[in-house]
Amino acid sequence: MGDQSGHQLEILNAALEKKKDKWRGLLQEMTVQRKDTEEKVQQYQEHKTDVNDKSARETERTTVVLRDIRRHLDTLEKQVLAEISRQDEKVSEQVSSLILQLQVRRDELSSKIQHLEYLCNTTNPVIVLEKQEADNPDFALVSPKEEEVFSVGDFDPAIISLMLQKGLEKPFADLKASNLLYVQKTSYMFLDERTAGCNISVSGDLKTAYCTERMLQRPDMAHRFMIKQVLGNRMFSSGKYYWEVEFKPRAEFGVGLAYPSIEREGRYSALGYSKKSWTLSKTRGGYYAIHDSKEIELKCPPTVDRFGVYLDCDSGRLSYYELSDSIQHLYTFTGTFTEPVHAAFRLYNEGDWVTILS
Repeated sequence: MGDQSGHQLEILNAALEKKKDKWRGLLQEMTVQRKDTEEKVQQYQEHKTDVNDKSARETERTTVVLRDIRRHLDTLEKQVLAEISRQDEKVSEQVSSLILQLQVRRDELSSKIQHLEYLCNTTNPVIVLEKQEADNPDFALVSPKEEEVFSVGDFDPAIISLMLQKGLEKPFADLKASNLLYVQKTSYMFLDERTAGCNISVSGDLKTAYCTERMLQRPDMAHRFMIKQVLGNRMFSSGKYYWEVEFKPRAEFGVGLAYPSIEREGRYSALGYSKKSWTLSKTRGGYYAIHDSKEIELKCPPTVDRFGVYLDCDSGRLSYYELSDSIQHLYTFTGTFTEPVHAAFRLYNEGDWVTILS
């Protein structure tokens, strides 16, 4: 019995040690996870503090710049309104003086007319002969000079325009110097017709792409997509850029970026379905942010057809905005661009179109 009890105890101890080994492993894993979690908490706290500091600095900088601009605009408003009033008073005085002169002339003419009517109606020849009206200077007809009537001044809107233009140069220069306007529209962006798929028709000004079911006869080129897609002509490798696009109402589309090395046919040529392209797509009644075949459905329903695209090459940010009476941020991709990028556009259905507005 003693040997049997000892054997059972050994089995229990072995099972306990086995359990403890498992628990020690779990404890080690949990300790590592707790450390990672604490580090993440610390990182997010530091990120929150950093965002708060940036927000405070931006608030202070914006407040100072806009306060100075507001002060300058108040002064400009007073100057312009004073000039408007000065012109109004000057012309009013001239017109009032001329009206007074004309009223005096009118009264003189009325008196002469009345006397002449009396003479014309009289039947006594003695009275008529005595007046010698034809030789009497009192009855000489004085024709008003045309230049007297039109010699009054007029309101001069040109000087108001020049005052506003000159006056607004300083606050706008201050605003640019403050770096608050670092988002500026990108100029000279066109569509690269060489990349347009054979179902994409490009307008003569290279600003609008149309989707058609009819295959266009185009020469085969290495740049050309085999799907309904087209790239922009400009290549971006550093700096900040912003452009605006408009799509046909209710169109389905994709708008984004692509490396020049993107595939031109097959699944990976479609925007967002490889590591070489990013897109905000409007399909299936919603917005989808797509990169490397990973789709994120956005919660906001599509409401407009005009969009702003902001690209910061150096920080690896690509942001999308709905443009209407207000500006609504939709989504931001973050990462690192390993090649220069092109603006890219995809259309799905016949009759849909996209236009580069900037």
